[in-house]
Amino acid sequence: MASWLQHSDRLPLGAVLSVLVFLAGVGSSGPVEGNTAVHASPIPAAAPLGVPNFPSVDLGDIRKRPVFFRGETVQFILQVGSENETWNPYLTRFDTKRFRSWNAWADSQAIWHYPDYLDSGSRYFARRGSKAALMLSDAAPYDRFLVTATVRTIFMGEPWIQLHIATPLKHSLGKGTLLHASRAMDFAADDLYRAAVDQYKRALAAPMPPAMEQRMRAELKAAEAKIEGGEEEDVEDSNEPLDSPR
Repeated sequence: MASWLQHSDRLPLGAVLSVLVFLAGVGSSGPVEGNTAVHASPIPAAAPLGVPNFPSVDLGDIRKRPVFFRGETVQFILQVGSENETWNPYLTRFDTKRFRSWNAWADSQAIWHYPDYLDSGSRYFARRGSKAALMLSDAAPYDRFLVTATVRTIFMGEPWIQLHIATPLKHSLGKGTLLHASRAMDFAADDLYRAAVDQYKRALAAPMPPAMEQRMRAELKAAEAKIEGGEEEDVEDSNEPLDSPR
């Protein structure tokens, strides 16, 4: 390490800084906010992947406090976005020749809300030719998978996660559902609650994961309450031709 640093003035400044930041992230160990979290027991290296005794967590929790999960193998639900064609692996194992990469959301994210939609993670990797890679390669946007994965490292605040097994789940959000739900939110923001109610009902016409359905029905109920409270804007007609839920 000393000899490398002695010759670091021959490297571009940006490359030197990137390497130093990475090494600082790898060198830290344990939670940085104290010892109050319960840390899952390490899984032996010889343990088979995909067995049901891996801890089940929410991906959102991993992204919020990744140091709590570094080195752990866990299970969580992933909402797939799209595959990343290229990325910078820095000094990680996740080079583009051996791995494929996707961006995705946690199952707890209501992606019809624009801030949640924008807040996707992009450091989810599967080794080329692996079962996880083959399964995810056929995924449509917003498909949900139960994955077994290991948090390999943390870089620039984001966990870099290797996916071992990906099992498709029955219900996902369709594009039509997302379209209607996002329109409902736009109408509600303009105090057009009758139009918002109509859009929420169209979105809810399609099957979806129970937790997401519960949250969307709560938003529908809130819009209906606004109508009952007389908070609807005085407009002649806020409706427009709309697509089917799917």
